[in-house]
Amino acid sequence: MIGKIVLLGQGSEWFWAAAQTAVVLISAFFLYRQLVSQARANVVSAIESIWARFETQEMLLVRARVAARFLQGERSLDGDVQILLGFWEQVGTYVRLKSLPLDAFSLSFAYYIDYYFEAFRPGIVAYRAQMHDAKFFCDMEAACDQMRTFMRARGEPVPVPAADHLQTFYRDELQSALRLLPGAEFQELLHHDFTDEDDAISAIGTTTGPAPRRARPAP
Repeated sequence: MIGKIVLLGQGSEWFWAAAQTAVVLISAFFLYRQLVSQARANVVSAIESIWARFETQEMLLVRARVAARFLQGERSLDGDVQILLGFWEQVGTYVRLKSLPLDAFSLSFAYYIDYYFEAFRPGIVAYRAQMHDAKFFCDMEAACDQMRTFMRARGEPVPVPAADHLQTFYRDELQSALRLLPGAEFQELLHHDFTDEDDAISAIGTTTGPAPRRARPAP
């Protein structure tokens, strides 16, 4: 025989304890859902912020100049190149600090950071040896390595930018930057062959840029 269930008064303690536990668990569940939703929103906001900075007029000019000079065979770490590598080094730092999840980074920025690093890897390696500074753009390189490991774990093909791939990338990068820049003068440059026209490159302008960046130490 099953005894009478007591919900009030003496003997009802078990019910109220169970009810309190259920309320706590339900509250924890909804709090977890809210935190997950907020975290996703923060990631989306971070990605949008990075893209917005990458497509400012100043950065578009830098990207166009770097791409044009790359197509002419220039591989030195000049001011424009340092601005771009510094930008992606900062993104790599976000990945190292886990402010930007690896999956979101790989899906959003892997193509760009990989091709920019590989294009100027020889200059970066040479500078590290010259200055005895192994941390020169190390967060950018580490992010590339983590991205490749992530893609292999997912069974996805891992591209290794070859010379012809780099040429295609920078040709596309130049065209994209010029199309996004305001002004008819930039649209006219879309018809130039930047592989042998120095005057067309000078029409994009020049900049000096910062000194080579070291990665910030981990907190």
